[in-house]
Amino acid sequence: MITLPFEVLPTKLASWYLFFERLVAFFKNFINIYYIYSTYKWNYSLISLPMKYEKIISSGKTVFHIQDLMLLFGSTQAQSVRNFLQRIKKKNIMKKVQNGVWTLSTYNTIELANKLKKNSYVSCETVLKEVGAIFQYYGSTITSVSDNTLTKNIDNITYTYKKIKNKILSNPEWIIIENHTVKATPERALCDCHYLYPSWHSDDLSMIDRKLAISLSHHYNQRVISIISQLAHDRQKDS
Repeated sequence: MITLPFEVLPTKLASWYLFFERLVAFFKNFINIYYIYSTYKWNYSLISLPMKYEKIISSGKTVFHIQDLMLLFGSTQAQSVRNFLQRIKKKNIMKKVQNGVWTLSTYNTIELANKLKKNSYVSCETVLKEVGAIFQYYGSTITSVSDNTLTKNIDNITYTYKKIKNKILSNPEWIIIENHTVKATPERALCDCHYLYPSWHSDDLSMIDRKLAISLSHHYNQRVISIISQLAHDRQKDS
């Protein structure tokens, strides 16, 4: 660019020329700053991705709400967590199973049952099958109790939620909380079943604590109290 001496140019033209030079310099600086920022941001995302994934693995959990990840990452921005999840989803490390709920590629189905529905715990057939109290196969279904009736199907597993009274649901007695899961003890699951299914039948109650089952039955109704007492009496006779 040829620069003419100011005295040759009319005063107004010189002013406009000076303004144009400063404007060009400003945009050059802006482009340089933006390039540095975007490069840093891209490099930071590459660094932060494995760091955040390490936090997820270290947590021991396999199922997460968006709020869980915000707390884990120390973030107050839900959108930044969503952006991270979209990047990690492309690597098949995590997947979205419903709005706001994400899992690792391999996850604990009991943990997912708890996360899919708030105010719930795994109980009934799922718990009693685990301890051998019933023989029928329920491998493709996980049963929970909750404050409303609901069914969800995810990865060929049916998650069933049975409505139970809030008074029973909110009772913390004999609920097992471990390995990021929440489920009933066999005794509580037995009471839940007899409350929800009047004609319920168990195959083998040898692993059930008779006194505990009777004590828990008093949180339900008179029908459950009578059934559990009779079952405990029959078992005592058989022994």
